[in-house]
Amino acid sequence: MQTIGEVATLLDTTPDCLSLHNVEFGVNILLNTSPSKVLDNILNYRFKLPDIETFDGGGYQKDWKQQNYTVKLYDKALESGLIANILRFEIKARTMKHLKDIKIRTLADLLDIAKLQCLGVKLCQTYTGLIIGENLDTASMSRTERQIYERGMNPNFWRDLPNRKQRNYYRKQFEEVIKKYCLHSC
Repeated sequence: MQTIGEVATLLDTTPDCLSLHNVEFGVNILLNTSPSKVLDNILNYRFKLPDIETFDGGGYQKDWKQQNYTVKLYDKALESGLIANILRFEIKARTMKHLKDIKIRTLADLLDIAKLQCLGVKLCQTYTGLIIGENLDTASMSRTERQIYERGMNPNFWRDLPNRKQRNYYRKQFEEVIKKYCLHSC
């Protein structure tokens, strides 16, 4: 909030006079394991494979470009030279059309707590589009569960499903297997 005031002062105007053309917002998640391990298990977003960008410092980022926004996940600590295990989950609204339901148009809108809370809701809604696997021991799984798990852990499996109905059907089955066996080992 202080930064918004400083920008407005520097430009000799008020925050409500400064239009936004794109915005990035996200959350830093402190983990007890390497963010790379989590990134490795993120299979896709809305059944699409990610673009992967590597950093000079050793980390990498997965992102998914949509029509009006981009979803990004990366190791914030590696990207910023920090010590902690921090996973960054972020949305870049490439056009403000992506945030039209929240009515964010100017820098002043970023001072409105209710609108910031709506950005948090948008983050949570976007997160549900991720399919995340887990490295599980398949020895105790039935043959059918093992097949569901092995197919689901292959990112290309999701891409090759022909329609939304099949994708949602298999996603539900995959998530049930993950949930059942993750309780024992995760």
